[in-house]
Amino acid sequence: MVPIAVMRPKVYPATRRPFFDFEVLRKVPFDLFSVGTFFGFMGMYIPFYYISSYSISHGIVDVNLGFYLLTILNAASIFGRIVPNFFADKTGALNVMAPFSIFCGIIGYSWTSVTSTSQVIVFCIFYGFFSGTLVSMMAPAIVTISPDLALVGTHMGMNFGFLGLGILIGNPVAGVLLDKYGYLGPALWCGSANVLGGIFILAARLSKTGPKLMVKA
Repeated sequence: MVPIAVMRPKVYPATRRPFFDFEVLRKVPFDLFSVGTFFGFMGMYIPFYYISSYSISHGIVDVNLGFYLLTILNAASIFGRIVPNFFADKTGALNVMAPFSIFCGIIGYSWTSVTSTSQVIVFCIFYGFFSGTLVSMMAPAIVTISPDLALVGTHMGMNFGFLGLGILIGNPVAGVLLDKYGYLGPALWCGSANVLGGIFILAARLSKTGPKLMVKA
């Protein structure tokens, strides 16, 4: 609240930025990236909501440790938001986001194979790390695919609004699947959404730069 109250822009834009840019919707990389983040964030937060209840209900941890599993996820997320960014400066945000989203999906698929305290802690550390990278890479990735850097803020708002729908959908659907299929349902939903998100982000990267591997994107 304090920064919002006291910070001021150093330079105001010459013209008012549009709230919505219809032209960017004609750009395939932006469309693919938006769909990818929609699916990615649809699945990303499911373990944050259900890992504690899963672990306690299966007798993997007691209530006290179960309470701290979310803390472990968030602590690992801190490193995921920082460390991969150093590599992204060299390789590009899209080249980091796509495989990391797929890794999140693979970890999500392994969720129900967790049967011990050490395994659930390792699960939380790895999932927290890789999911944190997706959050921190959003803005740099949008800068990469934005066709007009003067409208980056508009494009970022459009993308965030769309992926926000994915967040609203993902966890309630996971709850329905939990009631019907047990924890296998949320695990498969989480894994599939993350993998699908990574595939679309990879498609956005290929659409932007082509199939060359050694290209910063």
